[in-house]
Amino acid sequence: MHTLESWSHDVHPFGRLIINVPFNVKVVPVNAEEFPFQDKAFLALYADTEKGHAMIDVIQWNQFFKCHVEVRDHEKELLFNGMITEDGHKAFQHKNIPLECLIQVPVKFGVSLHVQEEGNADVEDMECHQVHINTQNGDTLLKNLKCGTVHAHSWTGNIKCVSSLQGNIELKTGNGGAIKADKLQGQHVQCKTQDGTIQVKSVYADDANFWSQSGAIYLGSVHGSTVVDVHNKGDVKIDSLDGSLNALMKEGNLAAHITRHEEVTVRTGKGDISLDLPVSANTSLELLGSQVEVDKALSVENVEEKKEGNLTKFTGKMNSSGKGSVKSEARDGKIVVTAKDWFESLNLSKK
Repeated sequence: MHTLESWSHDVHPFGRLIINVPFNVKVVPVNAEEFPFQDKAFLALYADTEKGHAMIDVIQWNQFFKCHVEVRDHEKELLFNGMITEDGHKAFQHKNIPLECLIQVPVKFGVSLHVQEEGNADVEDMECHQVHINTQNGDTLLKNLKCGTVHAHSWTGNIKCVSSLQGNIELKTGNGGAIKADKLQGQHVQCKTQDGTIQVKSVYADDANFWSQSGAIYLGSVHGSTVVDVHNKGDVKIDSLDGSLNALMKEGNLAAHITRHEEVTVRTGKGDISLDLPVSANTSLELLGSQVEVDKALSVENVEEKKEGNLTKFTGKMNSSGKGSVKSEARDGKIVVTAKDWFESLNLSKK
């Protein structure tokens, strides 16, 4: 990487960063040991010489882009605007511009990024009131954030969340873009794709919503009230559910392991449903499908099983029931409810 320009400014510790550029941006906190008062900001613009542009000198680079840095509102706002010139677009033929801006701001700084064209956005280790990111075709990386709100929207890019994201979270992408996250934690969590996959290892939220037009949704450990909606076609898998679930699919298979639950409602227009329940679950069962199978290892009382046209309806209560309920409907598919013991729920093998 070759440094083209750099800036440094005095800023308010609780200010806001506003970025509008068509190239890669990375935002990290300033070093807390070097700047304990958190009142400095540093910006540096680099050329990626690894992409075959090492022979372009600084003067030529400056013909390809224009940048403007401004501090306003009593050092509470830091603005960085960048644009690629007509000569720059000709030189790079509208491909990914080999520029990257590294920005270091106080850890409590709010972040607002607007990244055009193929530019990527990367925000790491911030603890602030908000992080808002918009990209067009570039990818977004979020790492270890503790914020009031985290919003990341993209036209087509992927959104990747590494380590933990804490806050009210909204992740949206379209046209093949996917969402992949390690841990999402907050009062409200929302993930939405058009036809890309949603994959989240763990979710801790009062209410979480996962929506896709026609992409698969894979959730690991889910805690809280969860809504899953596949508008057209896509499979859903949930490794562990602790809370409530409302899942609706027009077409696709669903497999879920339920550890502790309140109300669980699962419907698919076309596809199979597989549910694992602990033998100790206190719940009512109401199942409607072209075929219904309930594991005999589950203690189900007051069983009623009858035909409704081409469908089988199964109702019953487990362990004298309680507040929990499981309602499942697969009008063009099979419903299987299986007993799963505690060791299996932890993915441990008994020897």
